[in-house]
Amino acid sequence: MSNFRPISNLSTVSKVIERLVLNRLKPHIHSSGGFCSFQSAYRSGQSTETALLHVMNQVYSAANEKHATALVALDISALSAAFDTNNHDVLIDRLDSQFGVRDEVSRWLQSYLSDRKQFVKLG
Repeated sequence: MSNFRPISNLSTVSKVIERLVLNRLKPHIHSSGGFCSFQSAYRSGQSTETALLHVMNQVYSAANEKHATALVALDISALSAAFDTNNHDVLIDRLDSQFGVRDEVSRWLQSYLSDRKQFVKLG
């Protein structure tokens, strides 16, 4: 049961609004100083493969230079869904402090993330 994720049944208007917000917010976040260039998730042209290639390249380079190298890998498959494990207040605070997302946009995102209900229907 823990692996079931809810399906989002949004109206067409909601989907259009989400896409518009994404198209406006994404360039702002990418151009801000708080965005990590090594972020792989949810970016076009990036994947777990590109992240793995980057890490392995660093490991091999360090080994070639005879530096001590340690790699610690964590299995996070126990986490069910990305936003199930994130505190939305922390997310909003981080969007403000690290990415400069404030005022109306911040309030809109807070409203969007608050008081949402999800359920799983079997059968």
